[in-house]
Amino acid sequence: MPLDFPNGPVTGDIFNAAGVSWRWDGTKWTSIVSASAGGPVGPAGGDLGGTYPNPSVLKTNGVGFAASATTDTTNAANISTGTLNAARLPALTYAQLPVEVQQVPITFAFASKPATGAIVNAPMAMALVVPASLAGCTVYDSVKATSNAGFIINRITGGTTITAIGTVTVTSASNTSATLAGSGATMAAGDVLQCVAPVSQDASLSDIGITLLCARI
Repeated sequence: MPLDFPNGPVTGDIFNAAGVSWRWDGTKWTSIVSASAGGPVGPAGGDLGGTYPNPSVLKTNGVGFAASATTDTTNAANISTGTLNAARLPALTYAQLPVEVQQVPITFAFASKPATGAIVNAPMAMALVVPASLAGCTVYDSVKATSNAGFIINRITGGTTITAIGTVTVTSASNTSATLAGSGATMAAGDVLQCVAPVSQDASLSDIGITLLCARI
């Protein structure tokens, strides 16, 4: 019969110092020898499968192992050799990585005074996003502009199709002052970022560099 304690009847298993557990099955107590004194016995539950004291299957975990002893064994071996099963890893994007890893600066440099309509091309070796309003763009010129000097940022696709995606208007306020505008764009590998100098050469602007802060995708 079940055992009664001051706070009510016993439920579950009773263990003794010899490593034997006793389980009430509804009609009688049955002894079960565990691996060690007080150790767990019986079917494993939760994320484990098999039977204590040696559960055999890891059903799920943080990297998505399946409920399969074969799969879990394979993944455990992959972990020990440093090669995780990519098919069972969650998909990662650059947006989940630190900003320093996400971002790629692209600089357009013009030596001396930029010639009228001078062009600097930057072919894309990877897919990048040029942010809206050219956010994060910085400029520097050795000699400040006399007045506003507008540089156009284009996207070239297919080698011939040119689309304006932003403007950098260098001002005379300081050697780093500029106003930014534009839609930005998603650049595919093989596209070209192009920077075009003003159609009218500024009287003093010289040795200017324009850096766009793009993002990996």
